[in-house]
Amino acid sequence: MGEDRWIAVTVEDDVADVVIDRREKRNALNLAMWERLEEVFADLSLRRDVRVAVLRGTDGTSFSAGADIAEFAQHRGNPEAAKRYDAAMHRAVRAIQAVPYPTVAVLAGYCLGGGTQLAIACDLRFADASLQLGIPPARLGVVYPVEHTAMLIDLVGPSRAKDLIYSARLLTAQEAYAIGLVDRLWPVGDLLPGARAAVRQMADNAPNTLAGAKVMVGALTSRAGLGQQELQRLVQDSVTSAEYREGIRAFMEKRPPRFRTVDQQVPGRGWQQNAPGSKPAVNNPSDETNTAD
Repeated sequence: MGEDRWIAVTVEDDVADVVIDRREKRNALNLAMWERLEEVFADLSLRRDVRVAVLRGTDGTSFSAGADIAEFAQHRGNPEAAKRYDAAMHRAVRAIQAVPYPTVAVLAGYCLGGGTQLAIACDLRFADASLQLGIPPARLGVVYPVEHTAMLIDLVGPSRAKDLIYSARLLTAQEAYAIGLVDRLWPVGDLLPGARAAVRQMADNAPNTLAGAKVMVGALTSRAGLGQQELQRLVQDSVTSAEYREGIRAFMEKRPPRFRTVDQQVPGRGWQQNAPGSKPAVNNPSDETNTAD
């Protein structure tokens, strides 16, 4: 079982808020935290009272400074131990990818190494101007994992993915936004209220549309492995759904729609389980206890 003292979860008004809280280590991720993240997102995938999940750091200084290098001697000290550790990391990332509704990483301060892996596993990344984002395996002699490289290529393209991995440099928030690693950007101090409003806007929309779009985009970017027939079925099923009936009724009655239920056949619940890989002024980030691969 993963350790829950560093990962807090609350659900309110259809939104899950997952908070990484190990601030004394800049939210560096130890093995217990990777295991806990897998548990949390596997559980959230099954909940019918959630429409959007948010993943964030506890304060504005770090989303996560990456894997905790200080424990590598214990948990990655030999090939077998390294395999077990890496498997735990991959399971956490896959659990985030497998959530059948939108996931949003809210980024401030450091987002490095393993923290970046968590961020790009989410559907969207919101940030403020304090963000410093990096992928530093080249400084540790580690080859970036296959599925994480694929996710990075999906977001920024092959050349930029190579640049980020080859250079191991830190990106500013503005550069991350410009190349597509960040989807929305706010000034420092405005991130949480801005992100909450944006998430609320999503959560108020039809859950079958959100889940269907996630499956559709995943399939069309070669991640979900669904064929054209299954994608067409997503579209056809939507026009017989309770969400569709409520949306049309609300339009005719000139009122906002009230999408109250999660349809039993919401796309993505079950379908994505077969997806490959299931299926975005601070201190010096070189502190040796924080970060990495």
